[in-house]
Amino acid sequence: MKNIAAILYAAIFIYLVFIGGDRTALTERSINLVPFKSIGFLVDRILSNGSYKYYLNIVGNVLLFVPLPFVLYYLSGVKNWLLFVLAGFFLSVDVEVTQYLFTLGIADIDDVILNTAGTALGCLLLLFSGETDQD
Repeated sequence: MKNIAAILYAAIFIYLVFIGGDRTALTERSINLVPFKSIGFLVDRILSNGSYKYYLNIVGNVLLFVPLPFVLYYLSGVKNWLLFVLAGFFLSVDVEVTQYLFTLGIADIDDVILNTAGTALGCLLLLFSGETDQD
C-alpha cells in the first residue's frame, strides 16, 4: 500500500509541476535568482487584491513537498531529517532546472525556498505523527 501511495504522489507531483494548472511552455527561458523577490511580489498582490491565484502559488509550493518525507521514510526506513530536507532541496533544484531547460515555467529560487520549507514542515509532521522516532 505504501508503494502505491508513493507512486500516486509521484504521479500527482509530476502532473502539477510539469503539466497541470495553467502551465504552458514559454517561448523563452526565464529565471529568478534573487531570494524572496517572487515571494514579496506575491505577498504584495495578495495584500493589495486578495487574489486566490497568488496565495495558491505560495501555499501550493509548500504543500507539494510536505508528503516527501513520509514517502522517503516509508520507502527506505531512513530516519535522518537532514537527509529528507536535503532531498527536498535537491528535488526542487532539479525541478527548477528542468523547467528552465525545457521552458516549462520560470525557474525561481523562491520556489526552491518554499519547496524546502514544505519538506521541513513534512519532517515535523512525520515526527509528531508517531510514525517514527528520531534517532
